[in-house]
Amino acid sequence: MPRELNESTLSLYFTKIDGSTTKFDVPAPKPSLNSAEARTQMDAIVAIGGLFDIAAVKDAGITQRTVSDFDVESM
Repeated sequence: MPRELNESTLSLYFTKIDGSTTKFDVPAPKPSLNSAEARTQMDAIVAIGGLFDIAAVKDAGITQRTVSDFDVESM
């Protein structure tokens, strides 16, 4: 049976102590998430960043993906 699947992922990018970039992906963020809320959570990660050598917030964004299945079973 054909179905359509919509997925979203929140990607949080941070600058590490050595200058490199690291990324955390969070599946299915709440639909109402805004920039200020994302920044607040990212600041909290930076506050405990020593655990991951995180030095600063770099960037964030939501990727949305739609998958449309083919109905190959009834062929």
